[in-house]
Amino acid sequence: MKKKIATIFLLLSLMSIIGIISCSKCDNATVYEVVDIYFDPTGVQYNGNNLTPDRLYFFDIYHDTIYYSFYGIYMEPDLRATASLEKGFNNFGLISTAYACDPVPASTNDRILDIKLFADNDFDDAHPKGSNLADCFDIVVTYEHTNTIDVKYKLIDYLARKPIVPDRMVLILTTKPKQNTKLAITLKYIQEGHSFSSVEETFNSITLTQ
Repeated sequence: MKKKIATIFLLLSLMSIIGIISCSKCDNATVYEVVDIYFDPTGVQYNGNNLTPDRLYFFDIYHDTIYYSFYGIYMEPDLRATASLEKGFNNFGLISTAYACDPVPASTNDRILDIKLFADNDFDDAHPKGSNLADCFDIVVTYEHTNTIDVKYKLIDYLARKPIVPDRMVLILTTKPKQNTKLAITLKYIQEGHSFSSVEETFNSITLTQ
């Protein structure tokens, strides 16, 4: 009887060890690359004092007019799996079923090189028509695979790090225009990647109010 108990205990211990090793191999098992970026101008408020991870509140822009500090641009990468590193490992019977890993959030090694924003009208004295407005924006980023949710940076400081492309980005205007101004913003996104390197989009004209 004691031998049976010892044998069962040994088998369970062995299965646990193999399961742990198996799950350690699952992390980042699939390689992804960015193939496109989705853009959406939006109304947004960031609540840094919110104790929950979800610090962003989105709302529609009505009549193409919005208070300047509520103007945001939602950005989300379109990821494509390029390779899998887990095939053939622990792909048998009881162990692959009993010790299947939780799905790992998709992530990529592609890096952002630059984000530039231009307006077709004068923004303020320091930003005449056609100048880069990147220093007028903050960016809020989420990296789900590291549980980094809705963390805010100055856009130019964030870009200086040549960061890995996050799961989502939200640009938020922080600088007040010289006056109530109607303008169309063009965003140019540049990244380091194999299949996708840049995209440029001009959004519909909008009036920013003080």
